[in-house]
Amino acid sequence: MKKQYFVLCLIAATLLLLTACPVVPPDTEIYSLTGKVQKGPFVKGATITINELNESLNQTGKTFITSTSNNDGSFEIKNMVLESNLVLLTASGYYYNEAMDELSRSQITLQAITNLEEESSVNVNVFTHIIKGRIETLMASGKDFNTALLTAQQEFLRFLGVDESSIENFSDLTIVGNTENDAALLAFSIFVQRYSGHSDIVPQLYAMLTQLLNNLQEDFKDNGEIDNRDLIDELLENISSIYFVNVRTCLERKYAELGFENIIIPNFEKYVNIFKEKYAEVIYEEIIYPEEATPYPEYYEPGDETDNLLYREITEYLGNRTCSFAAIVPFGRTLKIKYTHISGDGKIGFRQNAGWNVKYVDGSTIMTPLKYNEIVTSSADMASPLNSNSASGKFEYFEDDSDTPTYTKIFTWH
Repeated sequence: MKKQYFVLCLIAATLLLLTACPVVPPDTEIYSLTGKVQKGPFVKGATITINELNESLNQTGKTFITSTSNNDGSFEIKNMVLESNLVLLTASGYYYNEAMDELSRSQITLQAITNLEEESSVNVNVFTHIIKGRIETLMASGKDFNTALLTAQQEFLRFLGVDESSIENFSDLTIVGNTENDAALLAFSIFVQRYSGHSDIVPQLYAMLTQLLNNLQEDFKDNGEIDNRDLIDELLENISSIYFVNVRTCLERKYAELGFENIIIPNFEKYVNIFKEKYAEVIYEEIIYPEEATPYPEYYEPGDETDNLLYREITEYLGNRTCSFAAIVPFGRTLKIKYTHISGDGKIGFRQNAGWNVKYVDGSTIMTPLKYNEIVTSSADMASPLNSNSASGKFEYFEDDSDTPTYTKIFTWH
């Protein structure tokens, strides 16, 4: 009986071992894969499809599916039995929109091609998506995968104006990393997404994002350049619409909510500036206070311009109307405006967080711009004095972190 019991136990243990380990056919390997999907971070439940590719990057028909496991875009898949080490990852889902501080209102799809012999962790992002077609073109011309990948990455960094000598594999990058390439990824991830404060327009912006990403991929694939000026102008227009100071604040708060302490938001502003210097027709070097500007940039129509209260040459105004509050502040320069009411019962109301961060400190109003190298504008509602002929106020301009005002303007309205 003891011998029979021992044989039964041995058989059971053998069956357990066989069922615990996948059967590996000849000429195959077992791969496991982890990573993150980011435009902003994809949320939990986004679908990740892994398609095996042959040496010509054609799909073999072997497919594996997993999903993001939490709201920072993380995913994992184990025990993929593959004949080829090349795979296409396709991620589809909702994501956190860092420009508008909201969950995206529609899903987007991002892709990446990778070599599993080289990478066991693969991040899918806007960089990997755009170079996908270029990798396919280069391999069709006879290059091996690693050479095609390196070439496509160098070409795209060159388009962005990023130093190619510090190149990293795009699938290793993260929008909350601490490398120069991480910073470039975050910058580009931000300015492919247009911002609008107009709620009726926002739903269209997600379809525009998908269209822009695919158009960039299509233009880049043939010659490793994005030479369609309309696409470059669309990127520049997107840049002009976004409050980059708010983006940094929103990302820091979002990752703190996800449980990440001391998260690093890289210096993406540097690469926004580099892109603009390379492609924009006008680059500002001095702080400018235009005579007129629109008080409501998100609803701007030609002819909407009104007096800019920061314009230095005008010191008398009519009340009971909306003026603009505007400046152009180059990258690398800083500006703080302090408003103090002097006399009269007329009041000025400055629109909160519409181009400017507005704070109230010791009876004064402190305003700092939310973006740079574009006109930063908001509204200032000027109520006429009730019981006096005029009211007066004072603006103090603190440029380039000066402790004392670089200029002071005293003005009246009636």
